[in-house]
Amino acid sequence: MDEPPVAQMLEVATSSAPLLERARGLVESLDGWLPVDDIWMTLSDPDEEVYATAGSPGLHEHVGRPVLAVTLAEPDGHPLGVLHLLFPVADPPSEAVRGHLATLSSVIAEGISPMRSVLASAKIVHAASSGVVLLQNGGTHPFPGMRDDLLSRLPHVVDVARRVLLDGQVYRTFMWPVSDGTPHPPHVRITVLAATDAPRFVLGAVLASDDGHCNNLTARELEVLGLMVDGRSNQQIAEHLVIAARTVATHVEHILHKLDVPTRTHAAVRAEREGCYVPAPPAG
Repeated sequence: MDEPPVAQMLEVATSSAPLLERARGLVESLDGWLPVDDIWMTLSDPDEEVYATAGSPGLHEHVGRPVLAVTLAEPDGHPLGVLHLLFPVADPPSEAVRGHLATLSSVIAEGISPMRSVLASAKIVHAASSGVVLLQNGGTHPFPGMRDDLLSRLPHVVDVARRVLLDGQVYRTFMWPVSDGTPHPPHVRITVLAATDAPRFVLGAVLASDDGHCNNLTARELEVLGLMVDGRSNQQIAEHLVIAARTVATHVEHILHKLDVPTRTHAAVRAEREGCYVPAPPAG
């Protein structure tokens, strides 16, 4: 048989086309090379299988046909999905075909990886040192090529990031305190990114950068500013932080001076724009 179309499939797999378009392009390349009746792919959802590209609507007619299932995985070995190939009864897959498909599986996996869009978006985050991918079912996945130990030591930050994405936001950055005794700045910068070209079970990503300085605001001022961003009054901030209202007023005065803005509304807008605040953890 002809040699597999490796170059053609690599071009499709590494292209900037949307995920489903890449999946269809890979299927078409295989279909033009193999004597198969049907090809379809599934991506591994933590809860159920999700089709990356549709199989034949007449699959129920193919019962008893030889089906070859090729496991697809991320470079770190994390299960990604399965490539299904339906062969004619008279022409089952040979050992040579199986060998070629085992070689091509890494190319196909690269082409349909749901992490592609998240990785591309993450390039805009300066000096990110830690990160995880957030899944719709509440779980997380290691960020390819990045450690996740810092985020694992930050209580509530993943919950805050998940709330941001479930609220429909595609990008947000803010500060988060680090108080675990490690040689980090008092705060790290957290960046939350929505997944824009990925299966529905991938929600987005949260990344941490060792960039913990914001207009010389103190830890308490960043906390007060976060509550200002939430629209809380001085009295509500005082009750939340269990401090005197006059102490809150002093913090607000210092915040306005350091941000060089005339009102608390201007301060909240600038804090949102520059990510210079600590959001309150989700209730409960």
